[in-house]
Amino acid sequence: MKQWILPVLCAALSLGAIESSKHDYLPLFAKRARMTAETLCKPQPKRPNRADPRFNATSMITQAELCYRYGKAAAEPEFVKLGVEMYDRFPAMKPVTGRGSDFHLTRPWALLTWRLDRDGLLTGERRARTLELARAYLNHYYGRNKDGRLFAEELWDHNIHQAEMVAADALAIVFATEKGLPVREIRELAKEFADRILANGDLNENATNYAPLGTAFFLELLALEGRTQELRKNAGFRNQFSRWRDFAGPAVIFPEIGDSYFKHELLPLDVVLMMEAGARLFDDPSFAAEARRIMQRDNGKPDDDLIFRALPLMELDTYHSAAKPAAPALSQVQYRAGYGGNGRPTVPDKLILRTGSQPGDAMIMLDLYARGSHAHEFHRPSIAYFEAGGTALFHNLGRRGTTSGNHANVVWLEEAFDRFPGHPKPGVWNTMTIPVNRLQPAERAGEYRLTNRLDFRTFRQPTLKSITFDNLRLEGTGGTLLIDGFESPGLWTRYTRNLPKISIETVDDRTEGVHAQRVGWNIFNGQVVNRDLPPEFRNRTVKEKEYDLVRFDYKYDGPLPYCNLRGWCRRWMDFGNAALECEVDSAEVRQLGSDAWGRVVFRDYMGPGNRLERRMLLTEEGVLAVVDRFTPAPRFAGRTVGQLWQLYTKAEQGDDWFAAESDGRFPQVDGVDRPERRTLVKFYRPIGTECGVEEFTPGYMHAYKIGGKRYNSFFTAYSRRKTTSAPVTMAQLVFPLLPEDDPARTARAARFDAAADGTVKVEFETPGSGRKVQATITGRGAEVKRR
Repeated sequence: MKQWILPVLCAALSLGAIESSKHDYLPLFAKRARMTAETLCKPQPKRPNRADPRFNATSMITQAELCYRYGKAAAEPEFVKLGVEMYDRFPAMKPVTGRGSDFHLTRPWALLTWRLDRDGLLTGERRARTLELARAYLNHYYGRNKDGRLFAEELWDHNIHQAEMVAADALAIVFATEKGLPVREIRELAKEFADRILANGDLNENATNYAPLGTAFFLELLALEGRTQELRKNAGFRNQFSRWRDFAGPAVIFPEIGDSYFKHELLPLDVVLMMEAGARLFDDPSFAAEARRIMQRDNGKPDDDLIFRALPLMELDTYHSAAKPAAPALSQVQYRAGYGGNGRPTVPDKLILRTGSQPGDAMIMLDLYARGSHAHEFHRPSIAYFEAGGTALFHNLGRRGTTSGNHANVVWLEEAFDRFPGHPKPGVWNTMTIPVNRLQPAERAGEYRLTNRLDFRTFRQPTLKSITFDNLRLEGTGGTLLIDGFESPGLWTRYTRNLPKISIETVDDRTEGVHAQRVGWNIFNGQVVNRDLPPEFRNRTVKEKEYDLVRFDYKYDGPLPYCNLRGWCRRWMDFGNAALECEVDSAEVRQLGSDAWGRVVFRDYMGPGNRLERRMLLTEEGVLAVVDRFTPAPRFAGRTVGQLWQLYTKAEQGDDWFAAESDGRFPQVDGVDRPERRTLVKFYRPIGTECGVEEFTPGYMHAYKIGGKRYNSFFTAYSRRKTTSAPVTMAQLVFPLLPEDDPARTARAARFDAAADGTVKVEFETPGSGRKVQATITGRGAEVKRR
């Protein structure tokens, strides 16, 4: 491809002349803008990567916005010109701005359009080309949202809606006088959108729960609307910013609780943006202090996804405050405004226990809210994050493919003893269970609607040879009602007609009836696979009091299928997932000097009427004690219950203990050379309790190791026992072992003593020092003694 970047800029780059120290954050963006320019100074490779603007239209426009804004902020006119030239090249890359448009593209394009118009650069042929693209986007956007659809979803303020609203509003402002465009209607929609969010005082979608993506977009919308200052007196949003201020671990490692922060070495510039914005909006230096603390993680390699959503950092004025930053509480229960809230934070969000605030101190986190499409919805009772000695010993298992309830550090309930902990297995019949309340709601409360078909949103899995299906049914107090016995291929109508190469076999291997259906699954790659329901069940209403579960049986040949059940479910589930539904009754924490105690009570835990009381003690030595008191409802007596703890690897084990290998040496922000740590979990094993460990390989997993490689499997360590009608007390100790520690010795020295009322006494030796620690853990607190 012909070199097209400005020769003057190429020459300046070759002399190393592009530097800036105007602002604390400007050098970060200077480096990325320089990288873009250097890339464009070279001939286009045959296969550009995402970092090359020529990769696709999205890469081109995101880097055009970066270069333009950097050039303005740093007073580097050649970068301003480069941003404009890339903007002009953008239409030739055939971007989709109407039906099928992607918010990753439309948002930066619309914002740069708004800036060019404001700066007097959107004129002549450039404006005419942009108008045609804008017409397609605005008409498509308003056509989709004019009937109130935007607010019809339960969590309507999610990050994609935020980005699309920003794009539409920016274009409506630019082309306000153009005839034939719904600009007035879109401006009114943007006002209503902002009004609703400001009134609620929070962002309810998971985007604000796993990353400040939605918040960054909302700040852009308020800036377009001239309403940023309304946040100053909004107590709900101050609370939301404070939750993010108190989110990171003592070693400035970010818990992974949804769809971000998998790679621990990345610099979370989006959180830094929130902190800097919070300092200025609320005149609170504690936010600026946290921004500086996070910036200790700067390794000079900011991630593109994070840097492109944090562009306002290079345009901020310097913040000064004479006040001394107040230290947030070490341990806390955070609250948020719930769905349909009134601006008051009343819904439990996170439970955090800390032994201190300095690198090397320990921390755990539970994500009690966990709502939205990317949140770990079935992990609400889980200890989702455990840090000690500057190491993240547990940082979840990644989102995709690992969202099942038993992919977490929870109390698990299983119908059959030998099926515990309930992971699917290839080559045998498994059962998928879907709570009926996840189906589309019907008109009356407590009633749900079957759709016309069973939907599977697939992803490419070339080694998944086949899935065999049988026995789609409803179960509940009304008994069992067969929906589809999978006796014939007739209901796979779309695929037998449109995919002649698909393999659909009627087989005798089944769980009920006469036949089952075996489908060659590796042909699919991103399609939505449908099987029609029998006519008598299409759009049928189901009463939850009669049937509370939908089930089907499946057998797979290859890796566990990774696909979503979508249109069929109002809130989708991944194939093979097991639901863990519960509600938080209460949550509390108590700081005991350098120890911390917490307690959460869950109702309707994995079934109506079940109760779980989870007590946690985090000691200054970094040892975690977890005591669970489970009380089953009568219909659940006789089932198998136990505690789970997930390990990324397994190195050694005993009858009731399991030790992992080291996860590697984590980067230390304070420069201290801390040793590696590895996890040891020891279970309380009274008479009638068994312990074990099971390796599980999901269809997809993206929990990252230090250094960037992913784990492909994990190990579920567990205790299990049969329930009766009486409460069951379970306990475990989790240790951060040093390399020289002997896990067998540490496990032998650990003791449990449980009383009938659920009080548990634990005793252990501190790894490394041999100091003995004794603790009594109750539902009212904990007492810790050392000798």
